[in-house]
This record gives sequence, C-alpha cells and structure tokens, in this order.
Amino acid sequence: MRRLVIAAVTLAIVATGCTYTPVTIVPELPENAQSSSIYASDGTLLTVLHGEENRINVTYDQMPRHLIDAVVAIEDSRFWLHDGIDIIGLIRAARSNVGAGGIAQGGSTLTQQAIGVLVIDQQRSLDGKIEEASLALQLERTLTKERIIELYLNSIYFGKGAYGVEAASQTYFGKSVSDITLSEAAVIAGLIKFPNAANPIDYEDRALDRRDIVLDAMLRQDLITEEQYTATLAEPLRSELPRQVIEARYPAPHFIDEVKQWFLGNPKFGETRTDRIDLLFGGGLRIHTTIDLDLQAKAEAARDQVLPNAATDPEVGIVSLEPGTGRVRAMVGGRDYYGETQSAKFNLAAETGRPGGSSFKPFVLATALTQGMPLDTRYPAPRSRTFEIPGSSDWEVTGGGASSADLRRMTVSSYNTAYAALIIDVAPSNAVNMAHQLGITTPINAVPAAVLGSENVRVIDMANAYATFANSGLHVPPVMVDRIERSDGTILWQHAHQQERVISAGIADTITDILVQAVDSGTGYRAQLPDRPAAGKTGTGHQFRDAWFVGYTPQLSTAVWVGFPDAQISMEPPNTPREVFGGSYPAQIWRAFMEPAHAGLPVLEFPEPPEEPRARPRSTGSTPTTPPPPSGEDIEGGEASGPVGQGAPDA
Repeated sequence: MRRLVIAAVTLAIVATGCTYTPVTIVPELPENAQSSSIYASDGTLLTVLHGEENRINVTYDQMPRHLIDAVVAIEDSRFWLHDGIDIIGLIRAARSNVGAGGIAQGGSTLTQQAIGVLVIDQQRSLDGKIEEASLALQLERTLTKERIIELYLNSIYFGKGAYGVEAASQTYFGKSVSDITLSEAAVIAGLIKFPNAANPIDYEDRALDRRDIVLDAMLRQDLITEEQYTATLAEPLRSELPRQVIEARYPAPHFIDEVKQWFLGNPKFGETRTDRIDLLFGGGLRIHTTIDLDLQAKAEAARDQVLPNAATDPEVGIVSLEPGTGRVRAMVGGRDYYGETQSAKFNLAAETGRPGGSSFKPFVLATALTQGMPLDTRYPAPRSRTFEIPGSSDWEVTGGGASSADLRRMTVSSYNTAYAALIIDVAPSNAVNMAHQLGITTPINAVPAAVLGSENVRVIDMANAYATFANSGLHVPPVMVDRIERSDGTILWQHAHQQERVISAGIADTITDILVQAVDSGTGYRAQLPDRPAAGKTGTGHQFRDAWFVGYTPQLSTAVWVGFPDAQISMEPPNTPREVFGGSYPAQIWRAFMEPAHAGLPVLEFPEPPEEPRARPRSTGSTPTTPPPPSGEDIEGGEASGPVGQGAPDA
C-alpha cells in the first residue's frame, strides 16, 4: 500500500510538470504565546486579546477515547489504516475536481491537516497538495499515529479564542478535556470545520446539528453502540454549557472588532491570514487606537437620549472622525454587542451598508460643480415628474415643491425631482466615480436612482466622504490605529498620514456653504448647534426604512443612521411612534452628540467659498429654530412624500 501511495504522489508531480524539493520536517508543538493589548487614544487599556496563550497542551493519554474516535470518524475514517495520504480519498477528490473544473475537494487526511497546521499554510492549490502529501508521508515515517493526532488536536482552532482541545473543553464545558462526555466530544469534533459558525455558545442549533452528524458517523463506523447513539442524541446541549462562560465586557466593542479585522486583512502583518492570527493573538502586541472613550460615551448617550427604548426603538449606527486626520474618534455599531441575538455583534457602522437616501445628493452636486456647472443653474422642481430612461421603463419621481430651483435651493430643500434631472445631466457613472473618490467604498450601481439613495453605503464611509468637504476637498482615509508596538516596545507599525485632493478647495467650500444653509434653514434644521457653524444633509429611504443625517464642523465629521437592522422595516406607525426621516431622529441624535462633543473646543469658521459669499444665518440659542418651510414643501415630509419608480428610495 505504501508503494502505491508514493507512486501516486510521484505520478501527480510528473503529470503536472511540477518540480518539488523534499523538505525535512521537525514537527513541534506551538510555542506559548503572549497576549496582545488594545488601547484607547489616551492610553487606557480597552481589552486584552487572549489567543494562543489560551492553548493548554495535553498528551494523547489525557484525551478520552471517545474524543479521538469522534475526530477520526468525522475527519478521516481511515486514519489508522493509511500511511499519511489516502489513495481512495485522493481518487475521489480528483474525480470531483475534474468535474468542477478546478480544485473543489482536497481529500486531506488528518496527517495532511496536521502538516497544514504545523508546517505549511493550507493552500487550495495542486502544488500545495503535492507538498502536503509528501510531508505527510515523512511525518508518518517519523511519528506514531498517536503523536500525530496529539499534535493536531493541540494546535487547531475551535472558536471563541480556544486553540487546542483542552482550551475548547474549558471554554465550552468548563472542564478538562479528560472529563468530557461523548456528547461533548462530538460537539468539539464538529467544531473542527466550523469553529466560528457552529460554536455552542453563540449557535446552539448548529452545534447540535454538527454533534449529531458526528454521532451518526461514529455509529456507522462501529465506534459507538446503538444504545450510546440513541441516548446521546437525546441529551440537551444548553444544560451542558457552563453558566459562568460570559464574555469579558469592554468599551467600544464594535470598534475593536473592526480593528481586529483590519489587522487580519493587512498583508503587512504576515503573508497569510494564519500568520496574522498568530501575531495578533499571540505576539504580545500593544495596539494604540484612535478611539476617544469620552466621545464614544457621548455618542452612545446621544442614541439613548433620543431612542431610549432598546426593546422597540430602531437601531443606530454612528461614526465620528476628524476631517484633517481621518482618525475615528467614536463608533457605535449597535445597541448591545453582548446581547443574545445573532445580529448583536454585527457592526451597523462598518459592515455592508444601507440605502443612503438624499445624503447621496452632495456627491452629485460635487460632480456638477466639478464639470463646471454654474451654481445658479436652475431645474424644474415640481412635486412629481416622469423621466424617460433609455432601455428601461419610465422613472416616476416625487418630492419637490417649486416651479424651479437653482443648485443651492434644490440641495437645501432636498428636491428629488430637480436632483433626478441633475444626475441625468452629469451622468450617473460620473456621480458614482465622485462618490468613490470622496470616500465611499461600497459598490454603487450607476443608475439615476442613485441620487435618491438607492444604493447601500456604510456609516463610516459617509462620515469620511463628508469629511472631504470639511477638509476643503482633501480626502484622508479613515484611521483606527495610530501605532503598534512589539512586546519589547519597538515599533512594528506606525500610521503614515495620507491625503489626496479629489475636488478643488473652492468647490468643497461651496458645498459646505450650501450644507450650512441646509442645517440653518433647510431639512436639517434639527441639527443646528448653538454658537458654532454646522453643515450637513438629511437622507430618508424608501417607505421610511432608512434615515440618515451626515454633517460636520471643522473639527468632526459625524454620520448617523437609524433603522431596523434585521429587515427592511418601515419606520412609521405602528412600528415607530412617528414617521422617521433624516431630519427627525438622526438629526436629533447628531446634535445630541455633537454639542457635548465640542464642549471646550474653539469655535472655528468654515472657509469662505469663492462663489456667492454671504453672511450665514445660524442659531444662537440652545433650542433649534424652526424656519418656515420653503414654498410648497413640507420640510419634515417632503423628502419621503411618495414612492419612486423601480424601487428606489425617495430621498
């Protein structure tokens, strides 16, 4: 059999025209890791990342037989019979790969998986499989089967920061691996392929499904009796979990998750994701972030002030960053990161995105001004208008209130019908390109409805894009980490400031001047700040499903999104006490945060625009003024006065 296997590997190498130089391997247990620490901008310790330090190595003899059997049954039923690679599995995988037109199945044995964990990074390429197979043969000649499975089960990741079976047992069952039951052993074995998606703390049903699959495999391979199988299937899972397993709580958890994802996706910290995981969770790093805990607390307090009922109120996403540096100072990604819902850890401020409503309009305005369109260009702004779209059905747009309006007025009053004509004139593709240059990273379809916010945008991107206006046309990417130190205090990585001029200072300052008026006397009047200028724009999604206010001062750019995260649910009675549009809850939350956030900061004026300089009216009291609605427009409902064709949001 050994000769057959070696011949198969040799034949594969020759057939693919590949050359391979054998590597001598000396497998060892991973070294003890050091925890990494994450700090706020003022040096306050936020949390400690317990990664591989959480691994506790155990011997083969300390692992119960039913755990070994469970792992072998689900991962490699012929483990005790083959010599490192399974010729039957290889043939099966090869047939599957030919049918799929690529590498679809690996057919890896436990020995090969051990090689992937201990020696080489697991790569789904043919060259990687050949190397893996050759090393597996060497490993089988060097070590006993017991030692191979011992190395393997002490090294792999089982989710929730647990590396190795002992840490997994302690994390999920509060006991040593030597004491786990058959049911618990099957749960752990089921985690090997799905360490995050099937862990029994967050996903009980999935963990039970995986456990039962493992038990079924054990029964079919005569590793357990019918009586054991039936009795174990009937055991509940939740009662087996230790009640004391509670995640350590720390401030700004969604922000910290985003920092971790940024690190793990950055090739500067390792060639492979495995390398980066090892460094982050076991490298003893000191990660100094940009988060300001005082501003973070103020952002959360602003949300709770306006929407205090966690059980029934919509959710809120908030990001506040510095326009000139891009440093993220506050990030609210959800109300309860430590809650029991499956969406609790989903970051509403940085993941996926939601339709942006009329908050997209300044990007179209920037496109028009960049193309040389005069500020006094006028467009019809009736309450409804039909547009013929080549190659598509007619586009019915509602939301206006004047016979015509220039670019300033149609922005301040957020006239949909006028802006629909504007995006057609400047070309949707140009508007989309402008949005991306300003800071939007999500894919955007180049369709006319984009001007009314039909496309998904992220909260962090909106804060960053508007920061480009505040920064007089210089785009600075968002920054979450200032520097990273090694355990010995030397610098591993230091943030280097980056900026790019994407629009002229004159155009950016003109847009700011218009957005100041949108706050002073337009749809964003509820966002007025006492005694200091503020610029911003409201946005309301189709059928009140999403509501935005994005605005800035010279010191901070802040985006606020309000909506229900689990589905496109309209924010209107009976789901909410009132119809929710950008000028209501989002603008109120924005003001409730930005006013205390600027306490003690100097009052800075925006640069005067080159076009139409004027004295800017602004409120001076602590209570926002309520200007009379522009002619023909309901200032609170004009943005969302009716459905827009092709499913686009209203504003």
